[in-house]
Amino acid sequence: MKKIAMFILFFSLLNCLKADTFDKYIYKKKSVPLLECKNNALHDLIIDMFEAEKKCDYYSDTLMMSVRIMSDSFYFPNESSDKYVLKFETGASSSCFVSLDPKGCFYVNKHICFVYGEIPPALFNVTKSKLSLFYRIPTFRKLKKGEIPQIVEEMAIIDMFSQWLYSFENSNFKLMEMFPMCTK
Repeated sequence: MKKIAMFILFFSLLNCLKADTFDKYIYKKKSVPLLECKNNALHDLIIDMFEAEKKCDYYSDTLMMSVRIMSDSFYFPNESSDKYVLKFETGASSSCFVSLDPKGCFYVNKHICFVYGEIPPALFNVTKSKLSLFYRIPTFRKLKKGEIPQIVEEMAIIDMFSQWLYSFENSNFKLMEMFPMCTK
């Protein structure tokens, strides 16, 4: 499971790399379905995560969360189960969260949470409402001959904070891994 957790962590960081060859930004609008969190244990779990983040210097009322949900069949395609792996990650960049094409979003105590991957019926109802979100994507300038672009891991250093990895089976959540960014 540690290999899986590190694999997920590595690729989520790669999704949000920023090159210094950005010339300007293009602003886009996306409509994302609003979800209703119908699982009280999930709701309470997320509240606890935001409470833990309140102790950190980077906490603000605009802190967001991504919730990536994968069925166990993603890891074990020959097995059929109602088991899921959920990766929770707090962050401050709505542009990164929205540009990664969320399946839906919901609010927990004024914090927006973006859902990626699967939307298990045991956890969410998809409502008919949509939330319109604006985000920006960079455009690139041409590099001069011999110029090498420098890559800055913006999300890892600036915008992404704590991460939690949970399994969900038989209506129960079990902590698999935790990567806190502050230890206050």
